[in-house]
Amino acid sequence: MDQLEQEPRDAEAGKAIVAKVLALPGFASAHGFEILSVEPGAVTLAVNGRADLMQFHYNFHGGAIAALADQAAAAAANTVLPEGQVAATVELKMNHLRAATGYRLYAFARVRHVGGNTVAVEIRIECEGTGGRGPVAAGLASLRPVPFIG
Repeated sequence: MDQLEQEPRDAEAGKAIVAKVLALPGFASAHGFEILSVEPGAVTLAVNGRADLMQFHYNFHGGAIAALADQAAAAAANTVLPEGQVAATVELKMNHLRAATGYRLYAFARVRHVGGNTVAVEIRIECEGTGGRGPVAAGLASLRPVPFIG
């Protein structure tokens, strides 16, 4: 049986797995990623600017943007996977639209397709700064279910 043919998590279980994964020791918790909203198939995360996420000229580093996008994509995918499984990234493609000059990043991730063995997630990244808030990157992630060992 394909892994995704099993019953997906309900809304409360989706919120719980996203919170549990982000609370575990690792990159996301070490860098202060925050959960702003969780719905079935959609997650919003944020992170405040800090020295280890910035380039030498005080824009968010592209790697920090991609890391937030990757975490948001996995979180969104986790909400549609069956109990006992979490999403692992197979591919992440990012388009950086402009410099991320500001003090806070937001990642909006939405599941666009659930297939036999993969989940496709679209991600939009916005940056908030003194001049307001706007898009800085867009991406697409392909993820696959793996057993959750947390």
